[in-house]
Amino acid sequence: MHRFFMCHPFTLFHRHKIAKACIFLSAKVEEQPRKLEHVINTAHYIINTTNSTSNSSRSYIPLDPIKEEYKNELEQLVRNETVILQTLGFEVTVDHPHTHVVRAVQHLKVIKCPSNDNGVTDLAKLSYFMATESLHLTTFCLQYKPNIVAAVCVHIACKWAKYER
Repeated sequence: MHRFFMCHPFTLFHRHKIAKACIFLSAKVEEQPRKLEHVINTAHYIINTTNSTSNSSRSYIPLDPIKEEYKNELEQLVRNETVILQTLGFEVTVDHPHTHVVRAVQHLKVIKCPSNDNGVTDLAKLSYFMATESLHLTTFCLQYKPNIVAAVCVHIACKWAKYER
């Protein structure tokens, strides 16, 4: 979704509609396909129960595949999936920085950092945490190659843990 919205404005595509298509597409890419009906009904359930203030989870009724609303959702999801694929240039594989972080820390042959006031002694865990947070909180994964992000994560972890070689 990050890569998609780097190219398209939020005003043109609603985030919930694109999220449904991204989930459907990612399930196919990761060879864990989900039925289109399950994706539509699960997304419909989540959106409708989190937006309401009453306890509507007991009264939730899934979309009926025969009704027009369901057919519109299905058509829009398939259309959005196509737009996502075209936007990404059909490049749907993602290389995460985590594998590079593990290799870099192994290459440094550091198991424990000197104990410090932060209480952090494991460079590998801290670097891995930094890599995860960089994916969630920044757009580094879109701007830089995974090995660069990994190097930065290991560097920041070393500085934060006060590790000196």
